[in-house]
Amino acid sequence: MVKQRLSTSVWKPIYAVLGSKPKQWPAWLSWAEFWYNTNYHGFIRMTPFKAPYGREPPPLLRGGMESMVEDVKLMLHDRNQMLEELQFQLNRAQNRMKQTADQKRREG
Repeated sequence: MVKQRLSTSVWKPIYAVLGSKPKQWPAWLSWAEFWYNTNYHGFIRMTPFKAPYGREPPPLLRGGMESMVEDVKLMLHDRNQMLEELQFQLNRAQNRMKQTADQKRREG
């Protein structure tokens, strides 16, 4: 049961962003791992990152960071694209939740 929950919690955000692009999943696995390791887990009462390192993880910075190294430039570009897509998916889910709540709300 725990294994299934772990699998679901790791793959669900990947599927939300890349559901229609399964060939890109391996490239995004490290981002899923980052997400999983930086989210609070009630069972251990901390993030999995904090457990071995004793501190919170460094923040994930957004924006126009520059690099002279081509691979780093590509990684930063991919990261920014991923963050934009995640923001889009989050806004979409929030809008659906609001629409559902508004439909159930009675006019007063």
